[in-house]
Amino acid sequence: MEERNRFKVKKRAKVKREEWRKTRANLRKILIFSIILGIIILFFLAREECKRFLFSFPGLRIREIEVRGVVSEEKADFLIKRANIKKGENIFNLNLNKLSSRLSQELLIRKVVILRHLPDSIIIEVEERKPFIVTKWNGRTLGIDREGVILPEPLDSSSFPEIKGILKKRPFLGKRIDTVDIGTITEIQELFSKTLPGFQISSLDLSQKHKIILFFDKKGIYPVRDQRSCKVYLSKENLANNLSRLPRVLADLSQKGVEYEYIDLRFKDIYVKRKDER
Repeated sequence: MEERNRFKVKKRAKVKREEWRKTRANLRKILIFSIILGIIILFFLAREECKRFLFSFPGLRIREIEVRGVVSEEKADFLIKRANIKKGENIFNLNLNKLSSRLSQELLIRKVVILRHLPDSIIIEVEERKPFIVTKWNGRTLGIDREGVILPEPLDSSSFPEIKGILKKRPFLGKRIDTVDIGTITEIQELFSKTLPGFQISSLDLSQKHKIILFFDKKGIYPVRDQRSCKVYLSKENLANNLSRLPRVLADLSQKGVEYEYIDLRFKDIYVKRKDER
């Protein structure tokens, strides 16, 4: 009987220890949760206080606005006005992503990044669109950048290669042309500069389906387009092979003193149209 009572006492003690262990574990969880909750509350309270301080501190008012990447003060002033950034405004009161997006809508702007330079400066970094070729529509000259965006005529338009046959319909500033044509033009320019580094492309004619007509001159010479330039026919499907043969042909013609109207590189047998040939 005594053995049975001792067993019951031991069992009750063991049960109580288990209950106390569970109670302590629950209390620990409640304590940890309370600490975390307190930290979160303090964080938000501190953040609001910090925010009020930052937005009211006089030393964080904008005193200087710098525009990088543009060549004229007139353009810089226009972009500052377009962004509606004002001196004296709190530097943290600006939504930089929204302002960058707004300025990126401008025709001549490719990319804009606006940065805060603490404590009191804003920097607007601009990448302008720049033409790498020109083309014409009804006598009007237009620039085209490497993404195919149509731009106004550049000031020194005669120094850019003129490309014919890339405008299929009436062009509008800011719109894009076919990127396939841009890829072809870029490929020809890269291959040509490697093949004949002492020469420059004056114009390209992409209007014909089965051939590209290329005009080129010595670097630094800008004659009336297509009148005194060397004329070459290329195949759209085999540009690299066509252009790789051009230096040898030019050297041979120069050595023999042959004057020619054009060189046709599209076929295995190169054809040279002599000026004295009927």
